[in-house]
Amino acid sequence: KNQKLLCFDPTTNLPCVNSPVALSGTSGASPKEQVYPLGDKVFASTDTNLYCFESSTLAACAGSWPVTYASLSWTAQNISPVAHLNSTGTLDGVCMWNGCLDLTGAKRTGAGWVNPHSVTPWSTNAGNNGYSGQYGRFEATSGRAFVQSIGGSQVVYCFDFATEAACTGFDTTPDPSVTTTYALRADPNNPGC
Repeated sequence: KNQKLLCFDPTTNLPCVNSPVALSGTSGASPKEQVYPLGDKVFASTDTNLYCFESSTLAACAGSWPVTYASLSWTAQNISPVAHLNSTGTLDGVCMWNGCLDLTGAKRTGAGWVNPHSVTPWSTNAGNNGYSGQYGRFEATSGRAFVQSIGGSQVVYCFDFATEAACTGFDTTPDPSVTTTYALRADPNNPGC
């Protein structure tokens, strides 16, 4: 609610250089801010804006950051950003439930830019699963993205960037005994685990 991105350096036991960073675009009694660190980038989302920062300096990424959802004809977000990888597994952008941006903040669509959320039941309406993605419930590794539904049963979906479709042979049947998964961490040596 303080609309700041905070960073702590465990090596020095001090705040990171340039921390905290002020964010804007959060509103309402229950604002939905998300933070998604990935490689040398840190993505942060508020109800109306998506930010990209260089992790080493907390400076804005090169390009047009932050991006306001309304400027993309996107509606307000309450799902955290998930990485977009190219067919070789290299980070080349980020996706929200209703679209993808490259690392400069430009909207991307078409071949090579299928949204990982396309394999989920909330791909056309975030209202179907308004809290998915909070608390680190997206993961990207080994050319795949894993996204978790937390409304009702705990279902994990797998998206393969090489085929731009659901992962072959990945079982999305929910485990009825799992009701409180707080984070997804895929095994990079065994992407099915």
